Amino acid sequence: MAESRVIKRYSNRKLYDTSESRYVTLSVVAELIKDGVDLVIIDNTTGEDITTRTLAQVLLEEERTHRNPLNLMAVRDLIKSSGELLHNLDHLRADAGRKVTTFRTEAEKRVNELKEDAEKKLSHILGATRSPDLAQRVEALEARLEALEALLRKPTIKR
Repeated sequence: MAESRVIKRYSNRKLYDTSESRYVTLSVVAELIKDGVDLVIIDNTTGEDITTRTLAQVLLEEERTHRNPLNLMAVRDLIKSSGELLHNLDHLRADAGRKVTTFRTEAEKRVNELKEDAEKKLSHILGATRSPDLAQRVEALEARLEALEALLRKPTIKR
């Protein structure tokens, strides 16, 4: 698993991306999240993880600028559940991840079983065509064919 990208928040409220060595805005943080970058935001003075609080600020900023308006019902449900909804979503995401991993493992196992079965059948078919008995029978048929061709080539006697 890749390490989280660290962004430090200074007392002047500026955000500093330690991996890019540059200051970033909340909109840049939003873009990083949308791009799937795993990041953690740390208060530079206290060392406290303030990722959740900062991401809430990102949501508020996007709502304020109408770039990505929040669904009122979703916000109400989130407040009513006191974060339980997000906790449940985390569990659902983790469960989905486990199920995808299990499905992938089972699918790979089944594909390997089918491949092995096909290889066995192909080996059996190829083995049958290479059997000494078959080779002998083919040689005998070739010899008979040559004998018949020889008979046909002989001149016939006219009476």
